[in-house]
Amino acid sequence: MAAASLSATAKVDLAKYHDEIVNLSVDENLQFPEVPTKYVAQAQAEMSKLRERFAHMGFQTDLSEREGLVLMVTFPVSDLFLPNDTLLASFANPKLKNLMHPLRSPDMFKTLIVVHSDDTGSEEYLYTLTRARADAIRQWIADEQLPVDGIVPYGLGFDEPVSNESSRKGRAANRRVEIYFLPGPLMVESLKSSKR
Repeated sequence: MAAASLSATAKVDLAKYHDEIVNLSVDENLQFPEVPTKYVAQAQAEMSKLRERFAHMGFQTDLSEREGLVLMVTFPVSDLFLPNDTLLASFANPKLKNLMHPLRSPDMFKTLIVVHSDDTGSEEYLYTLTRARADAIRQWIADEQLPVDGIVPYGLGFDEPVSNESSRKGRAANRRVEIYFLPGPLMVESLKSSKR
């Protein structure tokens, strides 16, 4: 999809939108902005293209939420961070660079960075660790000279395990980064103003 036209961008108060999304929970952010029913198929097609791009690069992807409007890209925390570290490891750069395509179109795609942990440590420590890691990813994006106003970081600690903690493999599966991409306000406006 081409960048939104000037007329489309004029209809969106991006400053207000950015102020609103930082105060929403992950679940609330995954539901916002609303895509009008008559544009859902076009938005789904855009998200499917993005999924194909990431799947081709070897990322684990899921497009099942919100009728195919939310793309989740998942990878192990160990792809980006050393154990118990909040600074991105030197080997994180290539992995993150492969995610840059939608980040170059600010507000065409809303982006959520969600970091999870295993249950090793206190609840406070795990929240602090995962939030610092999410912030580090967002800071990397800023350091790449990309806009970050439409990117919301979350550290969820051990709130949403996907595996049993009784094995090393299970704990490793719970230590993960989920990056969600969904139609942003400019994509919605662009779809409304398109002649399709």
